[in-house]
Amino acid sequence: MAVKFCPNCGNIMRIEIVDDVAYMLCSRCGYKEKYSGEMLSEKIKGESRVVVLGEKEKNLQILPTTKVMCPNCGYERAYYWEAQTRSGDEGTTQFFKCMKCGYTWRLYT
Repeated sequence: MAVKFCPNCGNIMRIEIVDDVAYMLCSRCGYKEKYSGEMLSEKIKGESRVVVLGEKEKNLQILPTTKVMCPNCGYERAYYWEAQTRSGDEGTTQFFKCMKCGYTWRLYT
């Protein structure tokens, strides 16, 4: 599963485990439905639980890609995202992650 959007409000839904049952939950409007994808879970330190997606799901990337040269390996495709890392009146910081070697770098704008 790459991304599931709420049919009511369009918000991105997240996975939540309730009584050993997985649900897709919208944190904006509260819509909930049973999760039908592959999922594994492991108990760690007693009762706490870590959710692990299946092999197919965990390799899916939901970030957009762009043509930019990796400074580490020279490959010309990377995932990208932006974040506000400085004060609100300054530009955002662009982050890139190489699709080949996984190297992550940033560009201040």
